[in-house]
Amino acid sequence: MEREQADVDSAEIGVYRAKRAKEGLDNERDARESRLVELSEEERLIDRTEPSFFARLFRTAAAQRHADEVATNANAQRKIRADLVQSRNDDKVADDHLLRANIQLDEARARLEEKSSTWASKQDALNAFRDRLAAA
Repeated sequence: MEREQADVDSAEIGVYRAKRAKEGLDNERDARESRLVELSEEERLIDRTEPSFFARLFRTAAAQRHADEVATNANAQRKIRADLVQSRNDDKVADDHLLRANIQLDEARARLEEKSSTWASKQDALNAFRDRLAAA
């Protein structure tokens, strides 16, 4: 029965770790989504400060600076979007891991319950035998 209790304890630790890993991934995804919103707002503000047609045509310093800001923002958004795709895949893996950990915990608890029940019935039989032996 000690082995079964150790299996339950181990499975509980596995579930705990899987939950913490899932929470960590959720927090990372939320931070990325928040950053993407910030970058989208920044993009909107950059677009509002676009230099005039002639400034762009003659490639003035302001026009070049604006083009650089647009490119930097776009690259950052692409990177975060790629990270979010990977994050969603990682979430699926974490969900599967948590599901397996919960199944292992349920199975370990069932084995412990079965062993406990068997132990209790054997103890009852032993006590009944002792009572008959003492009465004889």
